Amino acid sequence: MKTTINERRTHHRIYYTVYIYLVFIIIIVIIMAAIRKMAMDEKIIVLGAGYTGLTTAAELVQRKFNVQVIAKSFGHMPPLTIVGTQSRRWPGTAISNSLHDSDKLLKMELASIQRLLPLCHNTELTGVSVIPGLKVSKKANNTWNGRPIESIELLQKATKVQWDMHAISNPKNVDKNVIEKFKSVGYKSVSETQVIKIETEKYFKYLINTIHAGGGIVSFGDEINANDFHELQRKNHVINCLGINSHTVGNANGKYYSSRGEVVIINNCLENFDYYVIDDDNSSGVMQMPDGSLYLSTGAEDGPDQTKNSINDCKLIFKALFGTDDIPTIVGKKGLTSWKTGRIMREGGFNYSSDDKNANGFVTTQNNGHGGAGVTASWATAELAVNNFLSKI
Repeated sequence: MKTTINERRTHHRIYYTVYIYLVFIIIIVIIMAAIRKMAMDEKIIVLGAGYTGLTTAAELVQRKFNVQVIAKSFGHMPPLTIVGTQSRRWPGTAISNSLHDSDKLLKMELASIQRLLPLCHNTELTGVSVIPGLKVSKKANNTWNGRPIESIELLQKATKVQWDMHAISNPKNVDKNVIEKFKSVGYKSVSETQVIKIETEKYFKYLINTIHAGGGIVSFGDEINANDFHELQRKNHVINCLGINSHTVGNANGKYYSSRGEVVIINNCLENFDYYVIDDDNSSGVMQMPDGSLYLSTGAEDGPDQTKNSINDCKLIFKALFGTDDIPTIVGKKGLTSWKTGRIMREGGFNYSSDDKNANGFVTTQNNGHGGAGVTASWATAELAVNNFLSKI
């Protein structure tokens, strides 16, 4: 069928309109890519070098951003830490349970675990591995994963991550005879799962190497005050990972405070063991250090007897592990070392918000207020904070 002149003209107009529209879209894409490239070339200052700060900087360099970490020193740096317990110690006494929505915390925990699992294949370099974890309690039916999950999708994801952890756990499980020992000393609940163990010194070194490999800079020895923070904001994009100082120095919204605890390293261990134990009744965690010493992490309150109370809180675990709860025998003659710890809390929980651009075109982003779930949520909040930053530039 022959087309009329008017029909051909109509077709030409349509083709021309589509052509102009496509050209316009391509120009917009090119401009947006150029703007993004300019933003990536601009330096982003990450304030703080604890788990949150170093993870955020690593997330940024993996996305090809120009990063500098500025900190007085490393943040909270216990010799060991455990990931994979906070959202699952239900009803438990984990502080993070009382600050965060349980499903939200579980999603963040799963996201972070998925980023940590590949690092378990080179533990010597990264310090990350999977081991069995026992949750013990004098209360009946106090198990891991006791909280019902209504979302089928979230339940399936949590189940898959747990199976992935079990697949690479070393050892796979705690010996049944060991579990019977815990029951024999008076624990009515002895529940097993797999958890991620992080050797902090190795892990921090891995994160710093990741930052360096991406061309980033890590600067120590700088104590930032509120005036310094304001000056940095005027000249750079800034991500505030200052923990307890996030509000007083970085003007983050919310009330920040520290929940004290203690880490005790006993330079003696009567028997070797390769799993983690937490007494859920008093939040006392025990495991063996790579050098053979005994690691305790407790929520004992501040005061002159804090270390004594930390050790006493673990006596029932000691009895199950070593057949004795005699403290002089357990401590031996090699002495011990203790660290007072502070879990940085924020009323309202996580803060990974971003401000609009300031007068100079720079964006300030928060990544703080993790409330005892800093390591557990570290990769998840880093990703969310960076995404929020990108939405503003």
